[in-house]
Amino acid sequence: MTEIQLQQVTEENIQVFRNLYTFFRYDLMPFIRSAPDCHINELGTIGAAISRTHQDENAACEIWCKKPGILSASLIICHSKLAGFVSVARPPHVCHAADFRLNDLFIVNMFRRAGIAKSAVLEVFERFIGTWEVSWIRENEVAGRFWHNVVSECTGGNYKEVTESAGPGFEDSPALLFCMSKHGITPTHSGA
Repeated sequence: MTEIQLQQVTEENIQVFRNLYTFFRYDLMPFIRSAPDCHINELGTIGAAISRTHQDENAACEIWCKKPGILSASLIICHSKLAGFVSVARPPHVCHAADFRLNDLFIVNMFRRAGIAKSAVLEVFERFIGTWEVSWIRENEVAGRFWHNVVSECTGGNYKEVTESAGPGFEDSPALLFCMSKHGITPTHSGA
């Protein structure tokens, strides 16, 4: 397993998270063309027509510091280098009867396919005990394979696959539901 550290996003380092979020949104553009705020506007920013800078567009990232216990984001550090981020939501920001939702996962290109995403995800799952949901945009086949492989490995293939709609551009997104216990990830649903 690749050695990583998760560094909580706080008001002191929120700018780093916001900067990475721009790259995350750029990566998603091919998969959510129909989303109203996921295109490059006339000013060269990803988002709404009125967004003059990426900073303006990513101002909503501040919420990850404003709802402790409900929303949590962490920077992923690998060998002292910033490698990405992961964010976790709790109700009311989950789509199913789950305790936690792995909301976003982003790994910087140069760190991909090195086991960093899997290491970060497993550490997050171990930190938060309860039922989980993870989802991805259906057209993002790489993400789908990643989530199926990781969750299947963790649960012995015993999870439930459902479909959710998380808003414009995210209709019919696949989601996996499973449970994390004090003894590791344990299945609570029959396989898909």
